[in-house]
Amino acid sequence: MQNDRDRNKSAKRVERVKAPNFVRVYTSDALIHMSYFDIRITFGECIEYDSSRDVGIVEDRAAVTMTPEHARSLHAILGATLLSYEQTHGPLRPPSPRGETPSKKKGKD
Repeated sequence: MQNDRDRNKSAKRVERVKAPNFVRVYTSDALIHMSYFDIRITFGECIEYDSSRDVGIVEDRAAVTMTPEHARSLHAILGATLLSYEQTHGPLRPPSPRGETPSKKKGKD
């Protein structure tokens, strides 16, 4: 017998609905963990730079865990989306070194 997940894979269309507990978060940092069974991405926001310790402070906001197969699909979709973004808006800036916040780059504490 075919379950709902298998039927969704073969559906021609997918209708999206928001769950009652849906949340939207801003992220400027991501940390990835993996095991044989899944991949977890922890999303956070770089909130400040502690110059006395030379440490960027990241506040973790949400974590998403997925199968490696879904991570591969996400990788493909993100790649295509970024390519389209750059074709429309021009090339992205290179990423900053980890822990470097915009205030640190400008020489501010």
